[in-house]
Amino acid sequence: MAQAAIARLGLQPMSTFVQPVTGAPWRTIPSTYVLCTGDEAIHPDRQAAMAERCTNTVTLDTDHSPFASMPAETADIIESVSRG
Repeated sequence: MAQAAIARLGLQPMSTFVQPVTGAPWRTIPSTYVLCTGDEAIHPDRQAAMAERCTNTVTLDTDHSPFASMPAETADIIESVSRG
């Protein structure tokens, strides 16, 4: 799985760092944040601050890519959210 993901890696477009924000959908659309306690890219404390804007927070003991390291648990979260 890692090799397939690595093969798809690409550069982050610089425009994503300078484009203006034009809305805040989190204010009107229910949302779920998956907080990853083993994430070494975004510290869990910072994730918790971002998650405060969400309707729901689910915590997983995983790294930055829960869809790769905990696919079944991530799928369960997505299924639960989709059912409302």
